[in-house]
Amino acid sequence: MENEGALSGDVMPADALAPRIAADGGLVPAAALTGGQFIDALEDGNFSNDLHVALRDVAAEMQDIGNATGQRTKGKVVITIDLSREDNAFRIASDLKVTKPKAPRPKSIMWTDEHNRFSRFPPNQGQFFGVRSVPSGSSGGPRAI
Repeated sequence: MENEGALSGDVMPADALAPRIAADGGLVPAAALTGGQFIDALEDGNFSNDLHVALRDVAAEMQDIGNATGQRTKGKVVITIDLSREDNAFRIASDLKVTKPKAPRPKSIMWTDEHNRFSRFPPNQGQFFGVRSVPSGSSGGPRAI
């Protein structure tokens, strides 16, 4: 009896899905039947774990920035799989590239004076309050008047 492959339409013998037993009596890991199973097998499962952590980190960063700013956020995770064939075996190198969203920086408003030096205050306008300092020995809390 034969089964059709789930994604490729390839025809596989029914015994291809049966578990294989190793010489020590343990189970031999099955061949990957899906892309997910293939990714799970890369780097003895470490790649799949790293991918999951990267996705969670990007999602958390997107949530934090989106909640703080109310703006749309974007992130990206790129998977690269390089295959080479050597001595009847495939050498597979996998990599992740993660692009997290950047939080918007606050904007500043400044003016320039006649020498083009930047100031936080309009140079031709008087100011009600100057820079104040806290007296030494003060706790920094409210003062009794």
